[in-house]
Amino acid sequence: MTQLIQLYDVTVNNLRIEQVSFEQGKLHVFSGPSGSGKSSLAFDVLYAAADAKGCARGLSKVFRKSRPQYRVEGLPHFVVGIEQQLTHRSLIESVGVHVGVPQIFRSQGRAVPSCPACAGKGYLRDIDPARVVRNAEGSVTAGAFSPAVKKCVGLDAARWRKICAEAGVQHDLAWKRLPPGMQERLLFAGVPPVRPVVPSLRSLLKGTAAGDLAQELPYYTSYPRCKKCDGWGFAATPEMLAAGLALKQVTWPSSLDGEWLSLLGLGDVPVRAPMFQQSSAMARKLRFFAVLREIPADALVIFDEPAAGMTGCEARQMAKVLRAVQQKGHTVIAVEHRRELIEAADVVTEFGPGAGAEGGRIVGQGPPARPSAAALSGKSRPARRKGDAQYVLHAQFSDWYGFAGFAVAVPLQRLTCVCGPSGSGKTAYIEAAYAACDKTPIAWQGRTSLDERKGHDAVRRPHKVSPDPIGVHAGSTPATYTGLWDKVRDFYATLPESRRRKFSKSHFSFNGKAGQCPQCHGRGYLTRDDVHYEECPRCHGTRFKDAVLAPKHKGLSVADVNCLTMRQAARHFHGDAAFGDRFEHFMGVALEYLVLGQPSNSLSGGENLRVKIVDVLSKRLGDRSLYVLDNPCRGIGAGATGLLSQTLWGLAEKHTVLVAENDPALAQMADWLIVLGAPVEHGSGSRAVAIKYAGPPSACPKTLWAEVFAC
Repeated sequence: MTQLIQLYDVTVNNLRIEQVSFEQGKLHVFSGPSGSGKSSLAFDVLYAAADAKGCARGLSKVFRKSRPQYRVEGLPHFVVGIEQQLTHRSLIESVGVHVGVPQIFRSQGRAVPSCPACAGKGYLRDIDPARVVRNAEGSVTAGAFSPAVKKCVGLDAARWRKICAEAGVQHDLAWKRLPPGMQERLLFAGVPPVRPVVPSLRSLLKGTAAGDLAQELPYYTSYPRCKKCDGWGFAATPEMLAAGLALKQVTWPSSLDGEWLSLLGLGDVPVRAPMFQQSSAMARKLRFFAVLREIPADALVIFDEPAAGMTGCEARQMAKVLRAVQQKGHTVIAVEHRRELIEAADVVTEFGPGAGAEGGRIVGQGPPARPSAAALSGKSRPARRKGDAQYVLHAQFSDWYGFAGFAVAVPLQRLTCVCGPSGSGKTAYIEAAYAACDKTPIAWQGRTSLDERKGHDAVRRPHKVSPDPIGVHAGSTPATYTGLWDKVRDFYATLPESRRRKFSKSHFSFNGKAGQCPQCHGRGYLTRDDVHYEECPRCHGTRFKDAVLAPKHKGLSVADVNCLTMRQAARHFHGDAAFGDRFEHFMGVALEYLVLGQPSNSLSGGENLRVKIVDVLSKRLGDRSLYVLDNPCRGIGAGATGLLSQTLWGLAEKHTVLVAENDPALAQMADWLIVLGAPVEHGSGSRAVAIKYAGPPSACPKTLWAEVFAC
């Protein structure tokens, strides 16, 4: 008898679904426009329902409304949620620790207590003394240390002269010419009243650095392998310390673990390799492996865009992984835009018809339909720019992101797309171009291995547009981050009812006491613990005091505006010059569905990046800037990708736009295409970037294009 997961009366976020069912034991893919409700149904309904029963694991946070907004029947006894976002750069641990190797050794009767020195992680977070000295050719107060470091330890010219006079040393000696004993004292012991440099910076690792030092501290920070356990994370016996032990050499409890390793291509990953050095795609695969090998029978496994940022070949391999999970008896749901996964599904559930208020419904459900050849080749291209690029940015690094002899060549005032498989060096390439043009006070940190550069003088300023979270403050939203909410506050402060009540601009902010709900302090929710969030019973999620809701424009209070999508808000404030093109900028990067007051920590990495693009477009840009973007098409469908590509192409009329991206629609729109292959490994342990093609997209060999984009 067929078992079903059945949902009734779903009204979460923009979802308005009376009834829908999913057959257990099948591979389901949720598809549709960004913001159409796919993730809401997968995570805010199915996963949240399982979490309420205590049978879910995997997500970092779960938001629940105070009132029931759905009914679920037939939910499997165990549900796993695997999010798209994985901040692997902050995972200070070994691969073996991440996938559970210590627990396996313990289950096999080996005495492996956790290492006390690294708290069982295998790696430490520390300050690298070699990086603290900015320039060994400069003196202590003129070049050796940054101004922020000198301020941190209380080192100034007068104190240094006094210290040198007492020690009988010239105060203007270069750092490298100072007696080694004095170098050691400054770095580790201090020379009162000057505090020791390295211990002072180490103390900031446990707290919060401020100002320029907050920007500099990551450069001084290193993540060395723990000397006590040699990176294992536990007190290993001598036979365990064999160098080069890979995951496939571990005796796993189940033969199924070996199958997952092979499917995910993880067998050759060293057990003691650090997680923070893995590529984003490799880190995501390691997380998949850690989760998959512990799933009990007949579970529901929910993936959020498992093929994000992958090449066509990698996406097809990921489709095989999902199929293998389903064939082991599990029900699989993948929220995904990639056609490689859509075509591999048993059932595709299409959400729409649009995004935000225009979505939230099931518009189709059934087996996948292969797109026609016409549909695949119908992507529009802009008119080619006239003439060749006048300038080209060249930069050569002796060592960069673990690559030896790293070179970049980027045509200026053009849209350039860098593509290739996971670990090929796409992110490293765009970061190198940024470092070559950086003019910030910490630019020196990115140029310690720079050997040569040309063309950087033709760039006024570089801007890095990354998928990192746009705001960690509880009151951060897309509207506050881009300054759009300031315009809304200004507008509502001028309404007649606001003037009658003597409301100022500050009353229309949920981040200040004048207007915010006193119970939830403007958050709209209460935190029950580190994972669960519930709607505030006093303001019911509006974030504001009741009195602040009295002034209205076209029948909407400021809290109502906070709940509008960008498209709805554009209509509401149509004709008001104060808002300029801000709403149009959101729609130009396919974020018309985004709600003004949506918490920033609920955005995906792709949405974070596109909000940052809006922030860039909302400012006075001038000309001749360099914009580098890492995977900007993540999380959006084909139609939205074309819209975003047009925006980036237009930005490149006066600026240089450099993106790392494997989306074929954006690659077709680019002026210049750089295709990277698997890195070239040298016997010495170093590796080099392999550039397989550099030129116009139209001239890229068809076989190479198909290899990367599967078109």
